[in-house]
Amino acid sequence: MKKNVLFFIASLSVALSSCGNKGASNSTETTNEAPVEAVQTTSATVFDCDPGTDDACAFLLFAKTIGEPDYMISTFGNMPFKYTTRNMNIMAKFLGMNSILCQGIGEPSDHHEVTCGDFHGTDGLAGIADEMAAKYGVTDSMVASNKDLAYLASEINQKDSVTYIAVGPLSTLANLITKYPETLSHIKNVYIMGGGITHFNKEGQTEYNFAGDGPAVQTVLSSSLDITIFPLDITEVYAGIAKTEIDSMDFSKYPEMKNILLQNYASNVKYTKDATGCVIHDCLPVLYYYDKSKFTVKDYKLVANSIGHIEEAADGKLIHVAMEMEKDFLVNSIKESLK
Repeated sequence: MKKNVLFFIASLSVALSSCGNKGASNSTETTNEAPVEAVQTTSATVFDCDPGTDDACAFLLFAKTIGEPDYMISTFGNMPFKYTTRNMNIMAKFLGMNSILCQGIGEPSDHHEVTCGDFHGTDGLAGIADEMAAKYGVTDSMVASNKDLAYLASEINQKDSVTYIAVGPLSTLANLITKYPETLSHIKNVYIMGGGITHFNKEGQTEYNFAGDGPAVQTVLSSSLDITIFPLDITEVYAGIAKTEIDSMDFSKYPEMKNILLQNYASNVKYTKDATGCVIHDCLPVLYYYDKSKFTVKDYKLVANSIGHIEEAADGKLIHVAMEMEKDFLVNSIKESLK
């Protein structure tokens, strides 16, 4: 029995020694296991715009504070499509942006006329678009060379996670997910300026962007996309910049931005009762993309009708609705971007 015990102890000692040697730094033992490769993910941001004086301010934020989007795509809205597409190119050159520029949808699904008159000036950029195009070298051939919707869809399908920010009518986004439904699994977040819960600026209790293409709103809001909207309820309260604030800003590096802000201010005074400043609605979803902690968001189950009116419904789609923003976040961000 004693011999057996001694043999067991000796065997155990050899086994433990062998285990210890496997972990030693001078071990020469090799393995056939393949090394574990890190999983790489790709992301991108798309800015769907209809410039527009308030869009122009969003361009400034992207270019000088937030970081430019990977893709920008034009749609009709604040001005007819030929103007908004040209203005997108002008603003990108003006601010030195290297985003890939694309052309989206040029009219609503029901082909009705969409116009906001001279609110943004005769050309959408406070009447200085021709001057800016000449100064920064924007030509018709340059605009014509912009990519199309099919190109953008192909690019989105190569990404793992895409954030899509839309600040005009939703025609381009609706066409994208309808014609290229595979993009739905790649677009992870959608931030939209549009609609109204209790605030409206168009007949039928709706808002300008959503009224621009009501069927497109229905398509987008009923999709599988994760959507956050920035309705008039928040933009009319938090997207304003008082005239005194505009006067205190330093526009020495970007003098054209002063013209753009003053155009927006003048139109608000002209068309909006008791207006004391400009209202740059389109900056809010861009700022949310930058810093969500500055916002308060509430979930609603919403449905949309054919003219873009949205309302709560038990069987509606769950939509995140931004309702509040930290005071002075917009003004301070604009001032920082002008430096």
